[in-house]
Amino acid sequence: MKNQPDIYKDLAELGVLEEASEAGLKPLTPLCKAFDAIITNDPTTIAAKNKAMKLAMCNLPVLIVGETGTGKELFARLLHGNRLGKMICINCGGIPDTLIESEFFGHERGAFTGAIIAKPGYFESAINGTIFLDEIAELDRSLQSKLLRVLQEKKVRRLGSNDEININCRIVSATNHPVEILKTDNKLFRQDLFYRLAGSIINLTSLMQREDDIYLIAHEYGLDRNLINGKLLDPNGRKMAGNIRELLNWIEEYKALNRG
Repeated sequence: MKNQPDIYKDLAELGVLEEASEAGLKPLTPLCKAFDAIITNDPTTIAAKNKAMKLAMCNLPVLIVGETGTGKELFARLLHGNRLGKMICINCGGIPDTLIESEFFGHERGAFTGAIIAKPGYFESAINGTIFLDEIAELDRSLQSKLLRVLQEKKVRRLGSNDEININCRIVSATNHPVEILKTDNKLFRQDLFYRLAGSIINLTSLMQREDDIYLIAHEYGLDRNLINGKLLDPNGRKMAGNIRELLNWIEEYKALNRG
């Protein structure tokens, strides 16, 4: 793996490598790929990677905090690691209010108009895997209390059903709001839910604050540093903003406009 190959030593001390060898498995392959997918030489970000790598070995809920486009989903995939189940990614602000409960908890046939078939919810789909709640602060206030109950009881009930379903999944959430706001603004976010989700917190640094990584990422995606004259500029001559998505879009556009 790049940047920090001694992470294997840390995993060996946790007994993970030995357990995998005894079982004849190679469970670390997805974990290592997720680790390598976060491209950085920034000490703070490397420390965050190593922290996430170790947290991947347990089910402690993790809250990822960082500006939009800082790579929160990449860290969520690292935390998901080698789990057998799926990683279900949810944009908490992108679900219509009328469908939120059905999408999260599932429904039975006939539970409401249009429910012509039974459907599992996000939590069921993520059993033995990870549920990634992106932009958690945008979650409807009424659903926050229901989510808290699910985290406490580790059970869900589909709409239209009296049966409870045991769930076992990793909970990773992310926000671009400062932690102090989530802790103190009870109108925005329930404090009891915050402490349920923030078993551990990973803070991410903006790309603007780690300019060397801009060139490192550009090089990884096939862009010669010498071609950009020491400063990565967008096609209109502006300095690149601190957003990884914007950077990747710029790289693809640059390559398309400068073929050959």
